[in-house]
Amino acid sequence: IPQTAQPQYLRFLLQVLHMESQLDHVSISTDMAIDTFARCDSDYAILDKMFTMHLNLGDHEYLKQIMSYVYVSRDGLMEDEIWSLVRLKLGNMPEPRNRRNFQIIISDMTMIVDGRLCYSHVIYKTAVYNRYIFSNANAIRLHLDMAKYFTQLPASPRKLVCLPHHLQIAGIWSKVKNCLTDISNFQLWWTDAFKADFMKFWASLTAKSDLLMEKVKTGAERPTFDIVDEYVKSLEEYRIKTKPTPSDENVANIVLNIADFLIEFSTLGHEEAADVPSSF
Repeated sequence: IPQTAQPQYLRFLLQVLHMESQLDHVSISTDMAIDTFARCDSDYAILDKMFTMHLNLGDHEYLKQIMSYVYVSRDGLMEDEIWSLVRLKLGNMPEPRNRRNFQIIISDMTMIVDGRLCYSHVIYKTAVYNRYIFSNANAIRLHLDMAKYFTQLPASPRKLVCLPHHLQIAGIWSKVKNCLTDISNFQLWWTDAFKADFMKFWASLTAKSDLLMEKVKTGAERPTFDIVDEYVKSLEEYRIKTKPTPSDENVANIVLNIADFLIEFSTLGHEEAADVPSSF
């Protein structure tokens, strides 16, 4: 069966034609779109042609950033996060007509999971990477953009999900450590919802170099961190800088939670794999 007779090809063809019919194009008629896409001999050719046609929309750099940020996101992005990232990167917003066009495009290529937009098919992800990102260096720059955005947010579950992930991939190890040791963050980290991620990040941050499995920036060698020492420094900073000054009871509870973490970290065997001296 030829590629152009496959159900998936026909699905993509009809979906793209439907999307194009909704866009406010300046020079592309429906008949022209049908003729153009019908000549494509594969799913990827359809999507590549679609991206080429979107150059006619104007404000194309915005679309590139939107599609790329969704690609590198850990678990998708909410619409307000997308526009905040775009504003942070480009300094302003696209004109209203193109903002509506871009919303149509991204809505057609994504699904909503827990309120966040994620690509609905691996073909979309592959096409976006090949068209807009196409190198690990560019992907790292996008992760740094994401980290810059989530860094400015107050301690929150969303920040914990996203910030250390993007910092780790970019190889910014000291900032991953800061995210884990910040006491405001720690009080969220050491909860049932985030313990597993917390352990994983610390294991990655302390594991011997030959045990690291994460895909991170090439050449970003990880320094050595002593967990106990880092929390001693973080607690002292918390006591000095927090206003109003935290009570002794509050600090004691935090110390107990840190001790629980250290015991569990060791019990799970991460201490044995660490490249720092045993301290607990």
